[in-house]
Amino acid sequence: MNVSNTFPSDPNGKQAYEGMPKQHSSGRSSHSSKYGHEMNAEEALELLQMQLDSESEEYDDEDRDPSYSLPKARQSSDTESCDKDTDQLDDSRDSTPPSPSQHEVPQHTEDEPVTAPPRKKKRLRTEKERNERDTISHGVKDGCGDACTMACNQKFTIEQRHQINKSFWELTLDERRKWVWSNVRQMKSKRTTTQGDSRRGKTFQYQLRKVLTEDGGSIVNVCKVFFLTTLGYNKRSDGVIMRILNSAPPEALSPAHDMRGKHAPKNKIDVMEIQRHIKSFNPVVHHYRQEHAPNRLYLPSDITITDMHKDFCQNVFAISRESYRKQVAEMNISFAVLGGEECETCKKFNIHSKTKDPDCDCDTCKSQTDHNRQSEFARKAYKRDQAASLSSQTNTTSYASVDLQKVIMLPRLPGVKSCMFTKRIIAFNETFAALGAAGKNTTVVWHEAIAGRLAQDICSTYWNFFVEKQRDTEHIVLWADNCSAQNKNWQFFTFLASAVNSNWIAAKTIRMNYLVTGHTFMSADSVHSAIERELKKKGDCCDWQDFTSVLENANCGVINMAVQNFLEWRDGSNRTTISRSGLKLANMAVVEFRRGSRSVFFKPSHQPSDEFEEGEFLKKTFSIETLPASRTQPRGIPSLKRADIIKILCPMMPESRRTFWNNLP
Repeated sequence: MNVSNTFPSDPNGKQAYEGMPKQHSSGRSSHSSKYGHEMNAEEALELLQMQLDSESEEYDDEDRDPSYSLPKARQSSDTESCDKDTDQLDDSRDSTPPSPSQHEVPQHTEDEPVTAPPRKKKRLRTEKERNERDTISHGVKDGCGDACTMACNQKFTIEQRHQINKSFWELTLDERRKWVWSNVRQMKSKRTTTQGDSRRGKTFQYQLRKVLTEDGGSIVNVCKVFFLTTLGYNKRSDGVIMRILNSAPPEALSPAHDMRGKHAPKNKIDVMEIQRHIKSFNPVVHHYRQEHAPNRLYLPSDITITDMHKDFCQNVFAISRESYRKQVAEMNISFAVLGGEECETCKKFNIHSKTKDPDCDCDTCKSQTDHNRQSEFARKAYKRDQAASLSSQTNTTSYASVDLQKVIMLPRLPGVKSCMFTKRIIAFNETFAALGAAGKNTTVVWHEAIAGRLAQDICSTYWNFFVEKQRDTEHIVLWADNCSAQNKNWQFFTFLASAVNSNWIAAKTIRMNYLVTGHTFMSADSVHSAIERELKKKGDCCDWQDFTSVLENANCGVINMAVQNFLEWRDGSNRTTISRSGLKLANMAVVEFRRGSRSVFFKPSHQPSDEFEEGEFLKKTFSIETLPASRTQPRGIPSLKRADIIKILCPMMPESRRTFWNNLP
């Protein structure tokens, strides 16, 4: 601090110095020997500068020890002394203490309470909070006064007005709108001064119901001012009432709903365009889910969601892949290969087990334990038959797994966009795969122009397999999944009873083994994978002959089903007999049909210790020795589908492949 700058240049500096505190006066006498005479103003300034410098050297210890700080008592006393000296030396300085700097942080003492900063006001989110706010801000206001021609103040007391106001604001927004609609009558004006339609062609009549009365309340006509102020609105602003009345025609029973916050955003995607594009790929019902999930649709294996999304962005408008995928999921369309699906029962139990103790013995845990045990028994029985098929040296017993392949669309023209959008025919492949690696696989194939995939159609594929491939086999053992629409129903059981008792084959027994749902992997799935690989390797699969050649390249024997190969198998079961016998398809893990018997022999599980039980299910008048008649007419396809294939896809095929499509029924 340069003290010389604080003194004025006039002779009053000496008087200012003489008025200093005594501690500085004593300091002056201690230095009198240096000057030897009475000090003038300049000498006093020099002495004061020396004292301040010495104090600065004594107290300022920052360079030596940065963490050093003065004691509080000493700091306060020295600060007060310095402040007094400065105030007395500078006459021109303002006597008011300087204001703290804007960058200084206010210091709080221990006794002074620290107040928290004010909290930001939050938006009222619940209906109750908003109603309370509206009730407080919309209290009853002054009415129309004594000059009102309708004398409204004489019709209602202040208590009744408050009761009406309270009841009104306890309603929800839509309820308040309906209340206003029902208590304001719209009527045509009796006389108009303008010709034609006028915006003033209506008049309004306001009504309030009297409350807290013995008669239960009567409806009384009031003026608009009294009506508005009773509800808590400004008497000069009827915008709330007019917006409600103009939201719907006068003959409507209620006003239109309040649309605040309910309008669609401007950037909302038109999902109808996406759904139309997805439907153009022609998803179909899968045979696995015909019975339990008829609304679930599947796309053929040569289409991927990436290709679909890319085509949509190029031809319609650009959206994210996730938005497109969500619409595919909402439309209940799947690309999954059902043979590789995860067991739903096991998946549900995995979620359940995470929330329960490891030693829990609830019904879900017991059911899952039984489910696992049954699947293990079934898998062990499957492996036993697999080993028996490898070691068998005779033709008396045959082992195979049977399954209908997922949807195959023809023609297949990979990379051709118009092929994906054109409705094509569905090819069906019922595969009979040997359990052993050295066995022969057989595929029974047809397309939708010949027949469909109803229960009697599936029975015909089994019959042709028995006649052409198992005619001399005495014991036929088949493994299948639990698809009830395909191979586990009473019509199918009727067919098996008829087949084993016919003279067309030498079978003595036909046994069907059903794997546990969700654990149905078998040799037929491997054959289907090999066929898919051959289809991709083939590239263009233009006609039926190309498709059968793919099956042959996959080491499969092919049985081509013609119209006459499909028989009209009927359901000969008796529901009353089945109910009395207590037969349930769900409780049958193994079924067997024997020559000379009309009954079904079944076991509830694959345990070796289980014995076959016998049950009757056929009508007494139903004949199992007589085969049904063959079909004479093909199923056919819509003419529009056939025309589209010939017009759009045939020009991209070789000339030799077009004959099949031109002759398609």
